[in-house]
Amino acid sequence: MDLFQEAVNFSSNIDFSISQTPDTVSVFETSIRYLGGLLSAYELSDNQYPALLAKAKQVADKMAFAWVGDNVVPFGFIDFASNSPTRAT
Repeated sequence: MDLFQEAVNFSSNIDFSISQTPDTVSVFETSIRYLGGLLSAYELSDNQYPALLAKAKQVADKMAFAWVGDNVVPFGFIDFASNSPTRAT
């Protein structure tokens, strides 16, 4: 098995619906690293691994809680455990 396949298998088993940290997470950093990484890997694989797209959706669904009410700009941080946005940590 090559390293890319190994990474896909590993990523497929991550449950982003459950927080792995008691801290808040940066919406910006989560966007560029997790969401961007998963979507880039999916695209670069010629859309061969739908699990990557599913995981990107799982992350994006959690991040949606950063947009509250009529705000067009998201909060900077979000507590993934409670789905609560915050201004700073």
